Amino acid sequence: MLCCHSLFAQREVEDLLLKAEKGTETIHLKYAQEAYHKAQTDSLKTESLDHIASIHLQNDSLKLFFEVCQLGLEDTRSRHDRWGESRFHYNFGEYYRKQNYFDSAYYHYFQATKGFKEISDSIEVVKSLLNLSIMSMTIGDYVQSENEAVEGLKYLNKADRPRLKTSSYNNLGISFVEKLKITK
Repeated sequence: MLCCHSLFAQREVEDLLLKAEKGTETIHLKYAQEAYHKAQTDSLKTESLDHIASIHLQNDSLKLFFEVCQLGLEDTRSRHDRWGESRFHYNFGEYYRKQNYFDSAYYHYFQATKGFKEISDSIEVVKSLLNLSIMSMTIGDYVQSENEAVEGLKYLNKADRPRLKTSSYNNLGISFVEKLKITK
C-alpha cells in the first residue's frame, strides 16, 4: 500500500508542476509551491524549487529568486544531488548576469558547466558554456569566448537543439569579429 501511496503522491506533484506551467504568475507560483511541499522524492523537490525560482526570475523578483536558489543550492548539496546543484549554480549565474556582476556570474556558470559535465548532461553543458562565452565576450576576452563557444559546439549532435547551436555559432562569430577589430 505504501508503494501505491508514494506513486499517487508523485503523480500529484507532477500534475501540480504541469499546472504551474499554465495560467498567471500567481497561479504558477501557487502550484509550484504546493508541489514542493508535497514532493516526496529529491528530484521532485529540486524540480519544484527550480520552477519557483524560474517564476520569480520571469517576474523580475530577483530577491525572491536569489533566496529560492540559495535554498535549492543548500538542499541539493546536502543530498549530494549533482544535477540539482549544477542547476542552481546556473540559476545564480543568471541572477548575477542580470545584476551585471560578471565575475560572480562567470563563477556560477563555470560551476554549472563542471557539474553538468560530470553527469554527462550535454544540453546543460552547452547552455552553461554559451553563457560563459557571452560573459567572456562581455568583458572583452574574445579568445576565451571563442574557446568556450567551440567547446560547447562539440557537445551538440546534429539533431540537438537548433536554436542553441545557432546561438553558439552566432556568439562565436561576434567574438571573432570583435577580436579582429581590436587587432586592426
